[in-house]
This record gives sequence, structure tokens and C-alpha cells, in this order.
Amino acid sequence: MSTLEYAIRELRREVLAGLENGGPLPSNVACTADRMTLSIAVHLHPENGSGELARFSVATERTDALHRVDIEFKVTPAAPEPPVAAQPGHSQSPPPRPDHKIETLSQTTSLLAALSEVFGAPGFDSSARATVFRDVLEELDAEQQRHVLLSLELPAEPGEEIPITLARHRMLRLACSGPAKAERGPAVLRELVLREPIDTLVQQAAVHWRTPSEWAEEASPYAPSRPGETDRASS
Repeated sequence: MSTLEYAIRELRREVLAGLENGGPLPSNVACTADRMTLSIAVHLHPENGSGELARFSVATERTDALHRVDIEFKVTPAAPEPPVAAQPGHSQSPPPRPDHKIETLSQTTSLLAALSEVFGAPGFDSSARATVFRDVLEELDAEQQRHVLLSLELPAEPGEEIPITLARHRMLRLACSGPAKAERGPAVLRELVLREPIDTLVQQAAVHWRTPSEWAEEASPYAPSRPGETDRASS
């Protein structure tokens, strides 16, 4: 005699197994389970006078004395398991990339204004950050440049090359030390990469910020005159 308890448990297991391992469907067709309903024909076995409680059993033949039990389940995806710390000698999947959406900068923010948030206004004090920015990127190829700037706030991936990890560390320190600080600096750089070619960012850093030595030479009274300055002074 199959009890109702056993039948429900087994039917639920079989249905869930079928949903998990469903067969192929025609192309462009999706079939997603929302609810699961079990309808079971049962026999009621009344109390027999020995004190045993009345029980139900699953009916195996059609008779006029059948009861039905209908149970409706809501099918809910299982919650993802928490990540397991990587064991020595085992690789761990890299963390998911953040959704890169332009939110920190207004669409009308100019490129110079955005870079000034990271480096500081063009001048001697901020030129060191712009110089580090250029030096770090010049040591990388185009793909590595983009990878570093888009992953500033992420940990190094398993097996990542040491130069990439060091470049990210230097760039992150730069972004956090400027006027935008850690709250905005990395996000501003990340969003600039999504808006502008990296070559353009490097060029703007070179044109507007130059290097500390170039600023020092310009401020020195003994600095050589630039072409055309002598002519303007004598005219």
C-alpha cells in the first residue's frame, strides 16, 4: 500500500527532476515552469477500532469510492550558494564585473573637467598624477589599458600577470588621491574609458598637465624662451 505521504514526496521529486533535465525545444521557444499541481486519487482507510488513526493510500484502481487530493506548488529557483574560498592549488572563478553605467559624470561634463576631478586643475601640483597616468598606460597594450581602467576596484584575477596587477594598483592610488578621492575617482576614470578612446585621455593629460619638470622650467626665470616669445617681447 502506497501512502499519500510517500506519493507526494516521490511525485514532487520526479516533477522537479523532469523540469531540471527537460528535453530540447524548437528554436526561439522557451518553456518556464511557474506552478506545479499534483492531483492524486486516494482511498480513505477509517479507524479500525484498534486506536490507529485513519490513513490515506494512493488508489491503484478506478472505483466509485475515491477521494482526490490537489496540491499546488509555486516553483521558485533555488538561491545561489555562497562562494567557497579557494583552496591552495585550486583556481577560483573571477568576481563578476560591475555593470558599467555612466552615472558619476553628467553627459555634459567636458573631458577636461572630468580629468581635473581625477588629477586636479592643470598646474604643477597636479602634473605628477597626470604623469603617472601616462607612464602606467604607456607600459601596456591597448587591451591591457582598458582592462586595468575598467577593473580598478576589483581584485586581481587568478593567474593575472604581475605587471597588470601593479598597473591597477598604481592607477587606483592615483585615482583615490585626487580631488574626486576614493568615492568618485575610480568611477570617473572608468566612465571616461567608456566615453572616450584611451589615446585621447593620454593626449589630453600630456597637453594640459605636462610633466612637473616642464612646469618647473616654465616657472624658472632662467628658463629658455619658447619660439616666438622673444619677438613678442621686443615688439
